[in-house]
Amino acid sequence: MKFMRIIFQFFVIIILLLVFLKIQFRIQEPSTLKLKHHFIRDHVQKGTIDLQFVSTDEQLADIFTKPLIEERFNYLRELLGMILIE
Repeated sequence: MKFMRIIFQFFVIIILLLVFLKIQFRIQEPSTLKLKHHFIRDHVQKGTIDLQFVSTDEQLADIFTKPLIEERFNYLRELLGMILIE
């Protein structure tokens, strides 16, 4: 019985911690997005960076972030200039 009470208290603490963290992330999220938006906007206006549209078919980051079929993987690998070494 004592063991069950300790387990219950542990789960209550974990749930409260998760709720607290979720509230904290909600509070910080909009200000962080504004900061990133203004940072990028300022650099675009200065000409430091140039934003360009990239179609879905040419998103090179997909090779690192998603499971791909072999055909798509090979296509993106070629776009990156990587070669297959056997």
